[in-house]
Amino acid sequence: MYQKVLIIKSQASDELEIAKISQYIEEKYSANIHSVVLETFLNLDEFDQESLYVTYLSDESIKLFLSKVLYQDIDVLLLANKECTKAIKSYNLVSDLKESIDNAFSKEHLSTIDILTANDRVVYSSVIFGDVYGMNKVVLPDDSIFTRVKRFFANLKKLQFHPYKLQTKQENIIDTVATGILIYEHNLKHSNSDFINEDISLHDGQLNALILAPKSIFSLIYLLFVLFFYQRFSLSKLPKSIGLIKSESLTVSSNQQGFDFLIDGVGVSAKEVHLQVHKDALRCILAKAWRKLLSKCR
Repeated sequence: MYQKVLIIKSQASDELEIAKISQYIEEKYSANIHSVVLETFLNLDEFDQESLYVTYLSDESIKLFLSKVLYQDIDVLLLANKECTKAIKSYNLVSDLKESIDNAFSKEHLSTIDILTANDRVVYSSVIFGDVYGMNKVVLPDDSIFTRVKRFFANLKKLQFHPYKLQTKQENIIDTVATGILIYEHNLKHSNSDFINEDISLHDGQLNALILAPKSIFSLIYLLFVLFFYQRFSLSKLPKSIGLIKSESLTVSSNQQGFDFLIDGVGVSAKEVHLQVHKDALRCILAKAWRKLLSKCR
């Protein structure tokens, strides 16, 4: 049982909500509560291994927090709020704050997980190079055939190929020309919005790089048709135009001076991108769905 709890908040955090969280923990678990703004926390040099570290932060602030505590021997609870929708989807955070706190104090929900970074920036869901033509977003069930056909031809008109150089952890080097690359570390099929129809563990120590590299116009058209109309696949049954690389790390570069890419939908530019899976880098409180998935992969 935790005797001390440190709540990490931002300058703009809802103080009334923070007070409710503190009151609930104090009354039910008799723990000593302290709160600190993120900027102050990031300057700390030591961590109390007996405390529970609780965040009530936005998506981008949580990324800064996670970068600070990677490989630290502390327990972490990420609390859901309206400013961290990406973290909620990525880690399947419990929406009920009291339930989330109760899970933390039961400790049966505690587990170590992997964290993916791109040039030392924490990644929640995906890194995208070029255009992946819907691989990162499942077609909505209520989309009409007309809508899908219209989207299909719109994407067909804007096709572009880009040269990429990929180097894996094992020093394997691949030079390829592709329309796009989708990289992610984990996937929970019921909460994420990509086309992989299976659970991918956040505890296997590897990233997954899906490379769209059709060899001909026909195979390209077929690939787009498959993506827009069949919607979901398993990694073992990918279309032939999609290559798969699994590795602990991957470096992506191009013969261009630099290139643009997306981290969780946010535009970034770099000359070279180093992606790294930090295995068992974070000890945190997980929802029931993730705990079941982890137990299968151990």
